[in-house]
Amino acid sequence: MSHPGILSRTFADLVDILICGYVAAWGVKYSTALFSIEVTSVWVLFLFFLFVIYALYSTFSLGLSATTLGKSIFGIKVLKNSGAEPSLWDAFLREVISKPISILPVGLGYVAGVFDSQGLTWHDNISHTRTVTNNPVTLGVPGDSGKRILLAILVSLLFLLGEATFVLGFLGEILAEDLPINLCYFDPGADYSYGYSTHFDVFAEEGEKSVEGVDKLRHYLEQAYDYSFYLVAPITAKISRANVCFYQLKESFSDSFSAHGGGPFPAFAYFSPQDFTVHFSAEFLDSDIETQKNTIYHETNHFVLELFLQQNGYFQQVPYWFVEGFAELVGNFYGEESRHLPEIKDSVRDNFRRWESLQTYDAINEEFSPADFYWEGFMSVFFLQDKFGQTVFKDIFQEMITNDWDFYTALEQVTQEDLATLQTEFLQWLEN
Repeated sequence: MSHPGILSRTFADLVDILICGYVAAWGVKYSTALFSIEVTSVWVLFLFFLFVIYALYSTFSLGLSATTLGKSIFGIKVLKNSGAEPSLWDAFLREVISKPISILPVGLGYVAGVFDSQGLTWHDNISHTRTVTNNPVTLGVPGDSGKRILLAILVSLLFLLGEATFVLGFLGEILAEDLPINLCYFDPGADYSYGYSTHFDVFAEEGEKSVEGVDKLRHYLEQAYDYSFYLVAPITAKISRANVCFYQLKESFSDSFSAHGGGPFPAFAYFSPQDFTVHFSAEFLDSDIETQKNTIYHETNHFVLELFLQQNGYFQQVPYWFVEGFAELVGNFYGEESRHLPEIKDSVRDNFRRWESLQTYDAINEEFSPADFYWEGFMSVFFLQDKFGQTVFKDIFQEMITNDWDFYTALEQVTQEDLATLQTEFLQWLEN
C-alpha cells in the first residue's frame, strides 16, 4: 500500500463534509419550523447539527470500516501508525478533535501534508494515524518545490471554496426563506398588482389602514408552510409559490369572498383553491398578533394540503370536518390556547355529530354553529394524532393518492379500525 495524494484526500474529506452539511442544514430547517426557533440562532443551531452529525458519521464509519463514503470513492483507508485499523476512540480523536485543526484555517493542516515526505497532515500527526490506498491512480504530490507551492495554494483554495459553499450554497438555499411569496394588494380603484418582494409596504388613502409589516408576517407564513408540509408529505416534495392578497376595505374582501364561493358565515381570511391564493381582510390587519399568527397557519395549511393533493393527481373531495380540523391543528400548534380546555371537550361531546354528516359546510345551522363545526374537526384530528402518531396524516394521504381511495377508506386502512369504532373511541377520549 502507498499513501494517497493530498488532492485525493482533500476531495474525499470535502465530500464527507458536504454530505454532513447538507443533512445538518435540513435539520436546522425543520427544527426552526417545528420549534419556532428565531432566525438569529440559526448559525448556532447549524454548527451544533454539523458537529453532532459529522462526529457520529465519521467516528462510526472509520471505527467500524476504516473508511468513509468520501474516502471509499477515492480508495482511501485510515490505519494507525502500527498498521492496525483504528478503534472508535482512535476515529473520534482523529475526526472530531484533530481534523478541525487542519480544516478551519482554510485547510492549512492539509497544506502541511504537501510538504511532508509521507504526506502527513496535522490531524494525522496528532492522532497517530495515516492514510493508505491501493488505488494506482492517485492525485499525489509533485517533486518540484515550485509545483508543491502551487499545489499548496490549490488545496487551500479548495477548502476556502468548500467552506464558502455552506454560506453561499447549501445554507443560502436550504436555510433561507425558500417559499417564494407572491404578495398582492387590492383596493377598489386598482387591479391586482403582483410582485416579488421581501418587503411589502403600502400607504393607503387617508383614513384607510396601511398594509405594513409584511416582513414580520412572512416568518409566520414560512413556519406554517414548513409545519404543514412536514405533516402531509415527504420532505422531497415541493410547492412552487404561495399567493397572498391583502384587502384594504372590508367590502372588497366580502365581494371576493362571495365570488370565490365563500361559506355561510363571516370570515376575515380564506383560501381559494380556484386561484391558490390566501386572502386577508382589513379586520385581519387590525387583529392581535396571536390571531394573525393562528390565522396564517390555518389558511396556509389549506393551501399546502390542496396543492399537494392536486399535484399528486388526487381530486376527490376530502371531508370538510377533516380539512378544517387539520388546519385548526396547525393553527393552534404555536398558539397560546390549550388543546385540553374542558369546556371545548364538553362542547364537542355534547354537540357531537357523526363525521359522515360533516362532509360540507351545509352541516352548519342554528343547532350546529361554525364554532361547533371547527372545534369538532379540530378535536377529531387531534385525537387521530394522539392515538396513532404524527405520521398518521402522511400515511392517510399516501393511501389516498396511491390507491385513489376516498378519505374514509384510507383512514380505516391506516388505523385498521372501522369508522364507527374510531368515533366511539373519540367520544371516550373526550371523557379523559
